[in-house]
Amino acid sequence: MSTATTVHAALSLRRRGLLFAGFVAALFLLPAMAAMAAQPIAGTLVGGDSGELPSLRTEIRADIQGDRAEITVVQVFINPHRQAQEACFRFPLYRDAAVQEMRLAIGDGAETALSEAALHVRKTAADEAGQEFVQRLADLPPGQTVRIVLRYRQTVPTFRGTHELVLPLAKGGEAIAPERLSLKVALHGGLPVRSVSSSHALKAQPRSPWAWDIGLAPGQRVAPGDFVLRYQLAEAADPEGLAL
Repeated sequence: MSTATTVHAALSLRRRGLLFAGFVAALFLLPAMAAMAAQPIAGTLVGGDSGELPSLRTEIRADIQGDRAEITVVQVFINPHRQAQEACFRFPLYRDAAVQEMRLAIGDGAETALSEAALHVRKTAADEAGQEFVQRLADLPPGQTVRIVLRYRQTVPTFRGTHELVLPLAKGGEAIAPERLSLKVALHGGLPVRSVSSSHALKAQPRSPWAWDIGLAPGQRVAPGDFVLRYQLAEAADPEGLAL
């Protein structure tokens, strides 16, 4: 046997070994990943007969301008099953929220934007003030990640002088590991910000009297329940304002 033939045979065996190792890793790691990521955060991806597909990571960004907020949610799910799945993506929305865009990427593939006609929002039966974004997704490949980008707008209502932004997180279950969730808010009040508080531990930093960078406190597990950001602005007649 020639040297070239021997090298080719060795490389072929190595490739087969790597493929087999990858298969074994997928066989054992995918169920483990699914178990670790069983608790849904914000949106859910529900298969027909397989239940909820595991959510690996969620990133939420909110940009507040006055009494309007634009929210971008990036969620990564995985299909741990051995067959392709048809699934329904559901995302709870608050009051008058309007979906602007949804993009989808499978595995390492490029993002694809859905048409405006496909962006369905409906009122929920349980809460007349609530809404739900619903989108069916077909042929999600086995073992592949599903990356969903959702962008929507909503008003920030005021209650007795306090502005209140509500963002959906986990509805129940255990606290969320910090590596599974990132949440950041850029607050541009239009007037000096008097105070900032929240339902969850925060890291809040002013960039100016009118603009704040706000996020979840780093390194801490996040309690389930909606994230509620409350802030007060100085009155227009107050020239000094009061910055926290």
